[in-house]
Amino acid sequence: MVDMSIVELKNQKLHSEERKFPWKVLGWVVTGALLVSLTLVYGWNQQQIIAAGYQIEELREANRKMLERQWSLRAEYQTLTRAERLDRKAEELGLVSPNQLEVTMIEAGTPIGKSQDLLASAQTAGLINQ
Repeated sequence: MVDMSIVELKNQKLHSEERKFPWKVLGWVVTGALLVSLTLVYGWNQQQIIAAGYQIEELREANRKMLERQWSLRAEYQTLTRAERLDRKAEELGLVSPNQLEVTMIEAGTPIGKSQDLLASAQTAGLINQ
């Protein structure tokens, strides 16, 4: 039990005569603002990382689809350029195979003068109409 006759009570003033700037409060406010800004920067950074991850996955999916399309186009090209198919298509169009006298093979890298000589000899032989 407390003896009330011995205990002294002192009242404090509600307002002091001189106003002091509350440095402690300012320190806590600055610390809080710094923590909030760091949290916001961290959250924004994580959001950017997640968005980049989604973009990477979308690009991977598009790449996969393009590779599938490339393989299907290569298969179609191989089918369309088979010699048997080309011969059959040429016959359907009414084309005939040339005989060996009508064909002149010119190798790559043939000088132009030689090509002109071949053209002149073909014209004189009556193979090419003038």
